[in-house]
Amino acid sequence: MAIFLLYHDGLDPRLPTHAGAMTQNTFQNEAGGTSFAAPAFAGIMAVVNQKVKSAVASGNASVDGRQGLANYQLYSLAATEQYAGCNSSNETVPTTLTPAACSFHDITAGNNSVPGYPDVTGYDATPGYDLASGLGSVDAANLVTNWVTAEAGFQGTQTTLVTSPAGNSITLAHGQSATLTASVQKLAGDTTTATPTGNISLIAKGEICLTAWG
Repeated sequence: MAIFLLYHDGLDPRLPTHAGAMTQNTFQNEAGGTSFAAPAFAGIMAVVNQKVKSAVASGNASVDGRQGLANYQLYSLAATEQYAGCNSSNETVPTTLTPAACSFHDITAGNNSVPGYPDVTGYDATPGYDLASGLGSVDAANLVTNWVTAEAGFQGTQTTLVTSPAGNSITLAHGQSATLTASVQKLAGDTTTATPTGNISLIAKGEICLTAWG
């Protein structure tokens, strides 16, 4: 008889990252890490890309559906959840569907201590975001649907950078100053009344980071 064990540590949102297979009275083997979770979430993002291209691009061949850094959308979706309604501890009946608004199943019980290592103390899961379970486990179907809905209302921006001295590439002598002017504007055709706000960070060689607020 084979037993398959799953537990989690260290990722956000939460996906299976470790697994052990045990044959009765004979053998136990463990493997894991992001090598488990990253391909699983890459598959979910591939479905997101396809769905966005189909629903948002409207056949525009120049739009391929790729999303770039997913964190912005993931945390935005998590912020709209009502955690009480997405509590995985209440989802004990397999035939009862998860509410459509739940992109994540909030994990509220247990911890991410590692079995077999009693000296390693993990974190406890609590309602909402926590260090044990992050945003919770993913409901792939809801995540894809809710992502596309949010994507449809997204308004992009255009960033420009002007240097003085001018040029696409400039060379400065030691001690010489330069002025960098960054601006962020709405895309052409954006008829909303929203004004882009936020921070702009410029990272130069030598690990110098310049941050501007706007």
